[in-house]
Amino acid sequence: MVRAGVLVLMVCLAATAAEQSPVELRCRVTYVSGDGFYVDAGSDDGLAEGISGVLRVTGAEPVEVQVVAVAPSSARLRPLAAIAVPPSRGDEVVFEVTVTAPPPA
Repeated sequence: MVRAGVLVLMVCLAATAAEQSPVELRCRVTYVSGDGFYVDAGSDDGLAEGISGVLRVTGAEPVEVQVVAVAPSSARLRPLAAIAVPPSRGDEVVFEVTVTAPPPA
């Protein structure tokens, strides 16, 4: 009986881990505006306000950025540190997001 309970617990934990696993999300800068910029990923892709990522600009050190506003297919970001080389359209931003699988039918 105890073995069966342990087995059920292990299956439940494995299912939970499979339902919520971190995924690397790569997106591109689409528009630069004032102290921030927009990317081509949004809430449909797992982004939410407050999530941090890394901006990679050619010829510069990576800079941590944060989502300050999000729509289904785009998001506005701001740098969390000074940027030596401003982002340009097409520069890459990488996030690690947790994707939750839908419950079984």
